[in-house]
Amino acid sequence: MSAQSASSSHASIGTEAGRARAGASSSRELGSTAAVLPEIVETPERQRPWWLHPAFIVSVVTTFLALGAALAWWIVSMITDDSVKVTNLTIGSEAGNIALHWDGPDAEYALYEVSAGGDVTDLSQLVVGTSAWVFSAVALYDDGSCFVVRPASRTEQVSLDAASLQSQNGAAACVADAR
Repeated sequence: MSAQSASSSHASIGTEAGRARAGASSSRELGSTAAVLPEIVETPERQRPWWLHPAFIVSVVTTFLALGAALAWWIVSMITDDSVKVTNLTIGSEAGNIALHWDGPDAEYALYEVSAGGDVTDLSQLVVGTSAWVFSAVALYDDGSCFVVRPASRTEQVSLDAASLQSQNGAAACVADAR
């Protein structure tokens, strides 16, 4: 191959039929006029549903906390309620059985038998409302026994001392005083 034939063969590269032409005379430039990134378009702000609004969520949470605190306060006040007080405790003997009656609100009461020797027996299971029956057949008391009635919420030591009974909102009656 001669130099002339080499140069003419060189000029014919990319000029064959059915091929796109490359080079300076190309109808399309290599660079593109289209933007690389899309344009930023302002989207309308989506409105939040009312139940997902932070103010609503905070108000619901604080409402439940307030209700929980009120419930806790009510429970504690019921447990430590000092308005439950035993008054007008009477003791009577009917056919050898002891009947105890007292005045007080609808609440739980505890009944204790205190023997002459100072031993204390819990008889709270015999309390019905504001009265209790202690049957002689089960020998839970004798002629030297006394009974203490007080609110069931009180946990102090059982005593027949008048000051202790008053501080515990309780009362006492002895079998010797039964009519």
